[in-house]
Amino acid sequence: MRINLSRERMFLYGMLALVAVVTLLTAYLAPGQDVDSHPLSTYSTQSDGARATFLLFSALGVKTERWQQPPADLPKDASGVLLIVSQPSYLPTERDHAALTSFVNRGGTLLFVGTLAPLFLRQSNVAMDFPSSSWKSYPAMSSDPLNSGIPAITMASHAHWVLGGNEVGLFGSARNAVAVTYESGKGRVIWLGSQAPLSNAGLKARGNVDFLANVLAVTGTRQVLWDEYFTYGPSGRPSAFSSAPALALGAQLLFIFALVIFTHGRRFGPLREYRAGSAPMAQLEFVRTLGSLYRSAHAANIALDIAYQRFIFLAARRLGLTASVPVEKFADALAAAVNAPGEQVREVLEKCQLERHSQTLSAGEAAELMNTLHSYMVKLKLVSETTEGKH
Repeated sequence: MRINLSRERMFLYGMLALVAVVTLLTAYLAPGQDVDSHPLSTYSTQSDGARATFLLFSALGVKTERWQQPPADLPKDASGVLLIVSQPSYLPTERDHAALTSFVNRGGTLLFVGTLAPLFLRQSNVAMDFPSSSWKSYPAMSSDPLNSGIPAITMASHAHWVLGGNEVGLFGSARNAVAVTYESGKGRVIWLGSQAPLSNAGLKARGNVDFLANVLAVTGTRQVLWDEYFTYGPSGRPSAFSSAPALALGAQLLFIFALVIFTHGRRFGPLREYRAGSAPMAQLEFVRTLGSLYRSAHAANIALDIAYQRFIFLAARRLGLTASVPVEKFADALAAAVNAPGEQVREVLEKCQLERHSQTLSAGEAAELMNTLHSYMVKLKLVSETTEGKH
């Protein structure tokens, strides 16, 4: 079946398609976001991804895999296992918290990144900083095997650790430690205030690769488990359609579609087709639309007011009077010109002046008065009977 679209609809659909194409291109070509603005993806090769770090661990001879299981399923023999939990999006249950603590106590190493440390770690004293995307170097603090031979690391910290327990500050300062570690049972916890050292772009920054190498060497890591359970939920790898840009795009397109449906849905009522060979008259369409507007708004008095003011202006000019002349004098002059009783003309004009301000005026009464004024205009030869019909 052939579908005929008006120019307006073709233009509208074309603009919708253009908006969709421009949005997709913008999302695809946009530069990488701040590394700490979202969880790292080990599948992403962008600057704010972690594909290079994931492959680096494998290149160093360490078995590396993505971990999509709950903490209760972590290896029982945790010695030599490094679990990386970076900027988690899902909070742990009490069972998850207990399983993480047990994992560390059994000899595992937990590398945690972000401000949610108090919800995951047995002990933490993390304070948030003012968000900043600028990177800077943080000097090494007290001597520790984890920062041995590393003058500084580079990151844009969004939080710092207030030292005060048995934790050891690795980088930063006593009041602003951005990397700390502490022992728990047979294992160790390492906390970072930023994902930058783990990101593709961060590997190129000063001290970050050396720090990761020290982590593997000091903890005797044989296996790296990169958490996706707390990052993306039990389903593991995120779908491209569930990402924030895709959801935002879908919401915009859905809003535009709903707006189009609402706009076209308001065009209710019967469709009228013109006879073959006849074209619609713009003036008639305007009058019909305006009349429908007055009818739906129950504003017959406004239509009467417009007709009355137009009549007074044209009739006064034809009779050589001013529009401000008293109604009695105007009625007498009009009655003589149209050959009608003076009392009748005066009654019509006075009723028009009164009813044009009345919101209770019915459409029938307004039409009767307007038709009377129209008949006067015909007799004054201001309009012809053929060019303007009755109301």
